[in-house]
Amino acid sequence: MMRAEGRKVENCFASTHMYEYCLPKRISEAVVQEFAAFGVVTFHKNFPRPFFKVIFTDGTTVKGVLHDSIIKVQYPDNDPQTSKQQFEEILEEILQHNMQMR
Repeated sequence: MMRAEGRKVENCFASTHMYEYCLPKRISEAVVQEFAAFGVVTFHKNFPRPFFKVIFTDGTTVKGVLHDSIIKVQYPDNDPQTSKQQFEEILEEILQHNMQMR
């Protein structure tokens, strides 16, 4: 089973629920596109390091660089634990699906 290791990121905003996830493999555009079923995906492919952002319907925001293995996730203040649990389930499903395709 593929596991993404997540840890809370300390920052200057005390109320922010920011986590960094180290994925077991580099994230591809196909993996990012799978998040579109749960929110709005934005790509900035012309940046020196192609950047993506996903905003989920509950306000969870995922940011990362294509072909990197680190993503940052900010959970909404209203119910961060529920959002975190839901996101981690979605992430595990996407990672599993992506590994089966290879």
